[in-house]
Amino acid sequence: MAAFEVTTEGRITSSTSLLAYKYQDADKSYGATRDFSHAEIHKSIESKFKVKTYFVPQHRFEEVSNYVKQRIDRTILGKNNAKKGILNYESFDNFIAQQ
Repeated sequence: MAAFEVTTEGRITSSTSLLAYKYQDADKSYGATRDFSHAEIHKSIESKFKVKTYFVPQHRFEEVSNYVKQRIDRTILGKNNAKKGILNYESFDNFIAQQ
């Protein structure tokens, strides 16, 4: 996981990385019947947004993070959490407050 940095860009990088890891955890949960590729979310971000997960420009952060959040919400764990009222991820403001 990327180290947390004091700069805004570093925090955005760390938050994007955390979302990618949340997606990986959610996607491989509940005994998925397919092989799980940890690189898939990173490749998907790079393909769709033409940036690497760890180097998301500040002006594209919200767009990329919304994409990953949608991916998390579509996993089995994400759907089950939504039914139970459990958050799948925290807001960026909460992430910053915890730093």
